[in-house]
Amino acid sequence: MQTDINKGYIKAGFSKIKISPRKNIELCGYGYYLNRVSTGILDDIYSQALFLKLKDTKVLFISCDVLGISESIYKEIADEISKQLDISKENIFISATHTHCAPTVRALSGCGEIDKDYIEYFKKKIIKNAINSSKNIYNSEVKIKKIQIDEFSFNRESPTKEEVEQDMMLVSFAADKEKILLAQFSTHATMLSNKFTKVSKDYVGAFEKLTKELGFDDYIFFNGACGNLLPLIVKKNLKTNSTGDTFISSKKLDNEKSCLNKSILNQYKLNDWLVLDVNNISVKRRKIEIDYKVPPGYKNSERMKKYFESAFYDGIDMKKGVLKIKYEKGKDDVINKKVRLEGIKKFIKVKYDEFKENLRNGDLKKNISIDINLISIGDLKILTYPLELPIKIEKELRSVYSNLLILCYTNGLKGYICKSNGTSCYAKKRGSLLYNMFPFKDNSWKKVINESKELLKV
Repeated sequence: MQTDINKGYIKAGFSKIKISPRKNIELCGYGYYLNRVSTGILDDIYSQALFLKLKDTKVLFISCDVLGISESIYKEIADEISKQLDISKENIFISATHTHCAPTVRALSGCGEIDKDYIEYFKKKIIKNAINSSKNIYNSEVKIKKIQIDEFSFNRESPTKEEVEQDMMLVSFAADKEKILLAQFSTHATMLSNKFTKVSKDYVGAFEKLTKELGFDDYIFFNGACGNLLPLIVKKNLKTNSTGDTFISSKKLDNEKSCLNKSILNQYKLNDWLVLDVNNISVKRRKIEIDYKVPPGYKNSERMKKYFESAFYDGIDMKKGVLKIKYEKGKDDVINKKVRLEGIKKFIKVKYDEFKENLRNGDLKKNISIDINLISIGDLKILTYPLELPIKIEKELRSVYSNLLILCYTNGLKGYICKSNGTSCYAKKRGSLLYNMFPFKDNSWKKVINESKELLKV
């Protein structure tokens, strides 16, 4: 294989490490105060690191099988890696695959308590793996392929929950001694349910077998703008109207992963790889302010109590103070109504108490600062966001530049931005309250698109 980096080759190194937790640690996601304590491991979770170097520029991509990572933990890890690898902190990107069956690494209100011992274990593992990725680097040819996947995801924010067709981006880093597949796909890793208590990568585990079938040595996976996308199996197996109330067996999960593999393999054969010119590598950043949608009467304590309640209850009789809630009859294989209702009540109280304390201390934030990063690797461009975003953003940006990867849940997780029209109550309020005190303003998703387009022009 040709190894002249001046003719389109980049130095690349890869490493992965197991980050599975011990038993009896709370898992993150699926609902409020459900106490989903791990009872074992369905499949081990990992972190993968891809180290790139061209001339004097180094870039490091890290993917972790967790729901999300806090900004503070990202900074701690990046600081240490920067020192040990002599790499700029601004060139280190740490993402989450967004599985809901892993320990909490980013505090979400009511969705899993942080285990301090696991956090220390997690940080040490990520740092160790990042260093290992830089030890064996090879001159690699970079190729990209786009394939279309259908019959796998649906849009939970649409009234009809329609199925969606979407792109999967594959990037090959191929050297004589090692061939690594980078995959970017956008769908929540939530095939499993709110009653599932084993550690798992969810559907992301499909890429392990797929990698070998495609002739690669290993893979690194990144989730994209999947804020409103769930696996279709969730829709098919709903036990109630709540998308957390689905259940599939581990055997059914394996079957669904096999179906995803077949779909990818069938599409993979239809398109050729595009060899990329990688004679340059750069990182650019744009900092933007996103405003929260703060209610005009936020200084009225009783009114704000109703505000937090209204995010979860179907209706409120303001005169009688009666809360109306609609839940279907529970099933044996999902969280029952009593557990769910008690969790919601606790969530509302905790959030309301937090609001009062912030208001009293003058610490009620009305906006937040967000970094959007653009990494250019020759003809390949990668945008990263510390956000959960709707698929519309990904589709629109890829129409501007086709060889584009979108990495959400990266360098922290600061909130959930949804498209304003036609979104569900969960998208507009509940999902946002997991991360912040208030949802973002309705025009926030447009601001992210416009700022990203400007960055792509640089």
